[in-house]
Amino acid sequence: MGTPTPPTDDAPATRDQDVAVYLLGEFRVEIGGRPIEPGAWRLRKAAQLVKLLALAPGHRLHRDQIAEHLWPELDPDAAQRNLHQVLFAARRILEPGRSARAQATILPLRQQMLALQPAGALWVDVEAFQAAAAAAQGAGDPAAYEAALALYAGDLLPDELYEEWAAQPREALHETFLRLLVDLARLSEARGELERAIVTWERLVAADAAREEAHVGLMRAYALAGRRQQALRQYQRLRAALARELDAEPEPEATELYQRILGGRFPEAAAERPAPVPARPVAATAPTPASTTTTPSLRLLAAASGLIDRRRELDILQRSLEEMLGGQGRAVLISGDPGIGKSRIIEELSRYAEARGVRTAWGRCYEGEGAPAYWPWIQIIRHELAGETGELREDLGPDAATIAQIVPEIRALLPGLAQPPALDPAQARFRLFDGVTAFLKRRAARRPLLLVLDDLHWADDSSLRLLDFLAAEIAATPILIAGAYRQAEVEERGPLAQTLARLSRLAGGERLRLSGLDEPGVASFSELALGRPAPPDLVTAVFRKSEGNPLFIRELVRLVRDEARWGEPQVGSWLDANLPPQVQDVINLRLVRLATACLELLTIAAVVGREFELRLVARIAAVPVAAALEQLDEAMRAGIIEEVLGKPGCLRFTHVLIPETLYAGLTPARRAGLHAR
Repeated sequence: MGTPTPPTDDAPATRDQDVAVYLLGEFRVEIGGRPIEPGAWRLRKAAQLVKLLALAPGHRLHRDQIAEHLWPELDPDAAQRNLHQVLFAARRILEPGRSARAQATILPLRQQMLALQPAGALWVDVEAFQAAAAAAQGAGDPAAYEAALALYAGDLLPDELYEEWAAQPREALHETFLRLLVDLARLSEARGELERAIVTWERLVAADAAREEAHVGLMRAYALAGRRQQALRQYQRLRAALARELDAEPEPEATELYQRILGGRFPEAAAERPAPVPARPVAATAPTPASTTTTPSLRLLAAASGLIDRRRELDILQRSLEEMLGGQGRAVLISGDPGIGKSRIIEELSRYAEARGVRTAWGRCYEGEGAPAYWPWIQIIRHELAGETGELREDLGPDAATIAQIVPEIRALLPGLAQPPALDPAQARFRLFDGVTAFLKRRAARRPLLLVLDDLHWADDSSLRLLDFLAAEIAATPILIAGAYRQAEVEERGPLAQTLARLSRLAGGERLRLSGLDEPGVASFSELALGRPAPPDLVTAVFRKSEGNPLFIRELVRLVRDEARWGEPQVGSWLDANLPPQVQDVINLRLVRLATACLELLTIAAVVGREFELRLVARIAAVPVAAALEQLDEAMRAGIIEEVLGKPGCLRFTHVLIPETLYAGLTPARRAGLHAR
């Protein structure tokens, strides 16, 4: 099968039957150059099926192997039944125009072997990266290394961290990526290209903070380039990283190099030193952050304030902040259901950042009408106006008048500003974006910046475009953007979905999805709310009712505590009949956005139960099944309901408290009437 050559815009598939599969950094599929929207993969196992085949040798696997990978806990017959449903769903996504009786062309099944085998060419980024890496290591050309590294958009399938079938290839690919960086840095240093060597060693330190050879290489390159103070600081960062990650001290080689640089004995002779390479502005002007040896880790800081069971997410956020403090801009966007803890985890990040000497500015998007365009950015800029007037005039630069169009307070602080030139709308918008970006980059050069954008699902289009622009310009700037949004409120083809897709493709972009706490996490959370260990029966009941949502856990436990029922043996049954009003409010905010016809069908479904048959609900509502499915599609896109795997025509509410809230809102007469029908 032929392999299409990917052009520079990372969109390799151009013919209608060509297929490109991206597994590094994120999972996405393009057919004929057209991406499949992330929301199309409603069945997670359908996406996993494609991922498995894309990674498999020859892109083929026996159906028994696939069933064992995807459903290791099920017996073979049940797993095969599930595979049949998942294969049907995957084919419907990949070939939406194919009739049910037509032969599958992308996922054919022949002699029990399932293959990812399109009629056109197949391109998989993992294979392209491996081939480019091998070519670079054979050629010894820096350009070849850069080309290979450009294909590594991130670790393999970060959304499959706990799947065994992805773990080994993920580790191997990551090590190949690190090895390429080492080789490129050493090659660049040998060729006298010290700036390239420095940038490459810095990338390696950011990717693996405890890799000692990276710190030693960076110390050496800094010293050779005449940046003695940075070389000495790098040794201190190495010590901090090793103490934090491995509870160890540097090897003698690193300590010896440090002593030689400190004593002016490296490079050995001034005549041998290359001409100093000018330091990048960030490195030259940004203050050295407080040492990590004097600041507790983000995980410990969060645990001390009651944030629990978020170890993986906290570690990712701390790593992003450390990389930003090293001069590499980052953007991390956090999603989840209402009450899952998005804002809370960012608040902990903000506390940790402040302890590390980072300046934090918040911008919150507004749900109602009347907010001006760029509202979250206006809040951030206003926060940054608190500096000295002379410093402010310098940081705003020549675009002060342009930025003053959205933040009029600037004119009061800097009287005498001329009016900006008259431009057409597109030019004016570009100048504003460029001016705001330049202003924030100058502020970050004085002190690293954490920019928080909360409730991005309510952001206006202009604010999202400015986010796109800024995120693409901060690669070498100490700015960390942290955003939060509700995944269920992201329209498939809306502005936020497009922004998320673009940010995910940036080298410094990352997305985190917060899920519910497990039962031990619910126990710990309940103990914090009660001020005493929670009885096991209460923990079980709260876990079942809340499904790990921290907001729901807190309100359920508070209700039990306030009613003095925490020690009762039947507390679970009591909770079933007493839903806290705060929980109902959160759920109702999601429901009121649905169309009346959709909400009516959901109300009927809630009387049936959490899991319901579409035909039954349609018959009770006296509407055709096809019409009912079309009306409920809105609720499916909003994450209110989902298909039940292995049960065609069966749907379920995504959270047990949604049907209970709908049911609680019915009058007794309405309930009786629906039950009778």
